[in-house]
Amino acid sequence: MGPPGNRQKTAALCLVFPAAAGIDELLAGSLFELGAAGMAVTAEEFQVFFPPDSPAGAIRERVKAQWEALRRAGMPLPPFRMVIRQVPQRDWQKAWMEHFHAVTVGEKLVVAPPWETVEERPGRILVRIYPGRAFGTGTHETTQLMLEALADEWRPGMDVLDVGTGTGILAVAAAKMGAHRVFAFDADPAAVVAARENARRNRVSRKIFLWAADSPATVRRHTAFHLVLANILSGVLLPMLPELVHVLRPGGRLVLSGILAEEETKMRAALNELPVEVVRVPGRGEWIGMICQKRGK
Repeated sequence: MGPPGNRQKTAALCLVFPAAAGIDELLAGSLFELGAAGMAVTAEEFQVFFPPDSPAGAIRERVKAQWEALRRAGMPLPPFRMVIRQVPQRDWQKAWMEHFHAVTVGEKLVVAPPWETVEERPGRILVRIYPGRAFGTGTHETTQLMLEALADEWRPGMDVLDVGTGTGILAVAAAKMGAHRVFAFDADPAAVVAARENARRNRVSRKIFLWAADSPATVRRHTAFHLVLANILSGVLLPMLPELVHVLRPGGRLVLSGILAEEETKMRAALNELPVEVVRVPGRGEWIGMICQKRGK
């Protein structure tokens, strides 16, 4: 087993949280800022690996605060708990990279990390997204609902608004599909940086206008979007709905997700107060999407 001093040098700190769908994407930004070297998700646990001298107490308080905020916003998370383990050192960055693989959405769209080889085919739209500091890698059910709806709703030459862009996955996909312009914002400046990097990685920077903001009111001067995309938890989404509809042109489509199936009635009631009609409600797991059309021509 070796002397205690040797074990301390070769041990890493493993912080273990309850497993929940998409929790790795939701917390990745904060965890990497705190010094995480990698992470892994199993059926029962969300494991995050840190250097042995990391401040576990400070990390716990930061993650607990974000965890509770997500629960208040409607994310179906179990009660917070954290267990500390000592584990052997390894290449956690490599292990983290092995967690992400290409995801095929519909007939043409493929989302893949930069390091994975994907066969190029005529008609295939390949979106390269570097996972890590923001939400949106194509693996979460809500992201897949949004990508599927985007593939169904997009038309060449559209002006698109992406609300809460995260990694920029929806903005990049819209640009690569043939959007005229894509406006995208996020309340987290780190997410805007990640989205800008992914836009460059996919060679669509000139089509995508990115900025940090927490409200669609920042684009009120541009009130003719053909398509508005918002993959946000319902607690944040609900008060935004009037502004989202305002910036949508008559006949345009509003695509929403981040909504639990049990919240459909509440969302419909809010949408019924606005000049839109719910066109369809696709579902995946415990989540739904809502595709709406603004009245008028």
